[in-house]
Amino acid sequence: MTLEDLHRTVVDGFSRIDERFTRIEDRLSQNDARWAQNDARWAESDARLREESETIRRHFDAVAERVEASVRIIAEGHAHLITIVGNHESRLQAIEKRP
Repeated sequence: MTLEDLHRTVVDGFSRIDERFTRIEDRLSQNDARWAQNDARWAESDARLREESETIRRHFDAVAERVEASVRIIAEGHAHLITIVGNHESRLQAIEKRP
C-alpha cells in the first residue's frame, strides 16, 4: 500500500463519516420538527383543558348552590315540623292535664 492509497482510504473513510453525520443531523432536524409539533399540540391541549376545567368548575359551583338551597329548604321544613310536633305535644299534655 502506497502513501497515496493510504491517503485515499483515509479521505474516503472521513467522507463516509461526514455523510453519516449529515444523515444523523437530518434525522435530528426532523426529530426537532416533530418535537416542535408536539409542543404546539400540548399547548393547544393545555389551553382546551384550562377552558374545560373552568367551565366544569362554574357548573359545579352552580350545582352546589342549588344543592345548598335545596338542603336549606329541607332543613327549614324539618325545623318547622319539629316546632309543630313540639307544639302538638305541648297541647296534648295541656289537654290531658285539664280536669
